[in-house]
Amino acid sequence: MIKAQKLQFRYEGQVPLMEQLDFTIQAGKITTILGPNGSGKSTVLHLLSASLKPNDGTMKQTQGVTLADKK
Repeated sequence: MIKAQKLQFRYEGQVPLMEQLDFTIQAGKITTILGPNGSGKSTVLHLLSASLKPNDGTMKQTQGVTLADKK
C-alpha cells in the first residue's frame, strides 16, 4: 500500500498545483487517476516515482519506506 498525507506541490514560481492531498493506493489493486488536462495527474505519477519531491507532506509504503518526502 502507498499512502500520501497532506501532499502539497507547486512548480517554482507557480501557485500550488495540489494542497493537502491525501490518498491511499491498495496493494494488488488497479488504481486510476482521472482529471482534466493540466490538473496534475502526471505530476502525481512523478511524485510517486520520486522524480519530483513534494513541497510538503509525505508519501510512504506501508512497510515504512518513504518514496518521497518534502524538499
